[in-house]
Amino acid sequence: FFDQFKQHFPIKRGLENSRIMDWTEIVYGTDAKPVSFQYISPESSVFEAARAIVQLRCYVLPCMLERTVVSMLSGMQILNFLSRTFQEVPCYVLDQSILSLDVGTFEGVVTVLVDTPLIVILNTLFERSISAVPVINESGVLLGLFTSSDVSNLADEQRYNNLDVTAGDALVAEFDKQEPNHVTCKRTESLRTVITRILYYRADRLVCVDNMNRVTGIVSVADILNFLVTTDRTVV
Repeated sequence: FFDQFKQHFPIKRGLENSRIMDWTEIVYGTDAKPVSFQYISPESSVFEAARAIVQLRCYVLPCMLERTVVSMLSGMQILNFLSRTFQEVPCYVLDQSILSLDVGTFEGVVTVLVDTPLIVILNTLFERSISAVPVINESGVLLGLFTSSDVSNLADEQRYNNLDVTAGDALVAEFDKQEPNHVTCKRTESLRTVITRILYYRADRLVCVDNMNRVTGIVSVADILNFLVTTDRTVV
């Protein structure tokens, strides 16, 4: 995909001068039908909003009243509301581990080595339809996390024409920080603990690691919402 981008948008034109329509034509073709605008009503239930975010695979959803956007609702906001609600009642399910509940991805987790070229990582994100990929060393130890937000940073800093640099070079600023650009958890930790940690750090996802800090899975806000709105079990 990004090879196509480089062919269509030479350096002198750049991302900042390209149009959304141009990108749509590259991704879906010139005969692609326009995607309908998705939104919810202020009268929609929290359940309906959460289900829409899960089904549409979006981070935020416009809340519209009489053709006017009155607010933007995110999965993080819904999870925060549900968390405060669950604090008021005993909840057996939330005290089970995310592994036993199968909340998250624990098999076939996509990772990249620290010396992987950035162009390969970007193509991986696009082709796998994922928003983040853990960066590891040869022993499988977690070093960082490359996310769709990092792609936006490339655009902001106009570094998208140098996509042959490695993941380590791209995240070198993050590696130098005392606070890592990722938050971790164990697969054996409870869903309640994972939710609390996500909300505390305002992290869209946690990387699951073992005692050696090797990647064993990944759990996201979307995974948790999907569990809460699509399973046929009683939560409390």
